[in-house]
Amino acid sequence: MKAKPQFRSHIGLIRLLQVIAISALAMALGLRFLIHFNPHLSFSRIIINHGFDIETLVIAFVATVAGVFRLRRARQQIEEHDQERESVVERDSLTHAFSRSRFMELLEDRLSAIRTRQIARKPTPDFTLMLIDVDYFKRINDTFGHTVGDRVLKTLVEVASARSNWIVGRIGGDEFAVVADDTDYHLLSAEIASFMDKLRELLRRDDSRSYDGISIGIAQAPLHAGFADALLTRADVALYEAKRNGRNQFVFFDADMQHSQMRERQITRNLRSAILLNHLAVYYQPVIGSDGEVIGAEALVRWRDPIRGAIIPPDEFIPIAEQSALIDHLGEWVFRQVCRDYERSGFKVISINVSGAQFLHDRLVPMLRDVLRETGCRAEMFVLEVTETVGLNATPAVVATVSELKRMGFRLSLDDFGTGNSGFAFLRDMPFDTIKIDKSYVQKLADDPIAQVFVSGVGKLGETLGFRVIAEGIETTEHHQLARLAGATAFQGYLFGRPEPLKPAIINASAA
Repeated sequence: MKAKPQFRSHIGLIRLLQVIAISALAMALGLRFLIHFNPHLSFSRIIINHGFDIETLVIAFVATVAGVFRLRRARQQIEEHDQERESVVERDSLTHAFSRSRFMELLEDRLSAIRTRQIARKPTPDFTLMLIDVDYFKRINDTFGHTVGDRVLKTLVEVASARSNWIVGRIGGDEFAVVADDTDYHLLSAEIASFMDKLRELLRRDDSRSYDGISIGIAQAPLHAGFADALLTRADVALYEAKRNGRNQFVFFDADMQHSQMRERQITRNLRSAILLNHLAVYYQPVIGSDGEVIGAEALVRWRDPIRGAIIPPDEFIPIAEQSALIDHLGEWVFRQVCRDYERSGFKVISINVSGAQFLHDRLVPMLRDVLRETGCRAEMFVLEVTETVGLNATPAVVATVSELKRMGFRLSLDDFGTGNSGFAFLRDMPFDTIKIDKSYVQKLADDPIAQVFVSGVGKLGETLGFRVIAEGIETTEHHQLARLAGATAFQGYLFGRPEPLKPAIINASAA
């Protein structure tokens, strides 16, 4: 058992007295002895032999006494070092927020006090826990450097700590936790909105591109959980929901979130297995030119649930894959399969969807280059389809990726144009070869003046700038005729063929 502080300074003296007692006994018996003292340890070794040497005894006593004082000083230095280390561990060295371990201690202490007070009573909100994550923080570091990333983290803590009733801890690299006394929904919402506005104002003052916002998940104690780890988990569930809904927002925990997230986690696990076991399939939908010929096809991934046997819609599993690096693995699987299919498909050009999330990672270009080399395909065989989100997140790294793809020989297509927030200037500034007008405009051409003006405007811009305009969602002859009159030069939709796996009918049509 560890000695109490008030007894530590006496341990060396007690051992010295033990040495004297043994020495006296040896002298009485007429035995010779030597004392070997180790100044780094808390004991001495006594070797007893015949004879007696008073000089050796005196020297040994002096050495022992000196050793006691050296040992005492060493222990003091160790205690001082431990205190300094505890101080460092308590605070994060970069932001000076509480460390994760210290914050969790404070959180558990407060929850313990609540549990004591509320025995046999219905739990009511006592305080709020917020989990804060910096949106796209890796991209900030990769694009602008770690100095800018550190400034974002330090500013976040400074703004949060300036609020008198907030306790801030750094939980992970770009993740922070805050304990706030407020529990009223409206007051708390206003305070969080004010915090986010202030943070945005400070961080966008120098460079508006270096900060995208923060996502916040909120849970309340003891209403949602009575222990620290469980409460943090509830806040994390809400944080995930904030990210899934578009980021740069705050979300309060709700029990229903857990059920939907359990479903998503199951899909993630199953999708990972499907990629590894090749349980996915690529379907192809033809693209028709202005004279009715097949000029290419779009590759679309399909996934059949191995248990239920039903096709899982892409709009259900692709957004889930985009939340993690799984989208990179899915994208690689699709591209590799399309390369394998290319020769037997008979299509001159195949379009492949590339997620905006893939542009935010650094694996896209190396992956495409590796697959081309391994399969012997050429970049000119493919069109990479991207959505407007790529343009809205056009950081220097994204622009560099787009430029490299063009240099490699890929053609680029803007998919679902008109559904995002980009304007016609976006078409002018990005090197697109093809624009695909979203079906929501194409299918309203008969009776919606806005759709007519929009499609006509894109058609004229395509003619001026020299890119192909594809009208999506062509399901009737009327859709086809109106889209062609509005300026579309290519067409895609159920009128010409549904997405299907490769089979002779498609191959023969494409070769005709």
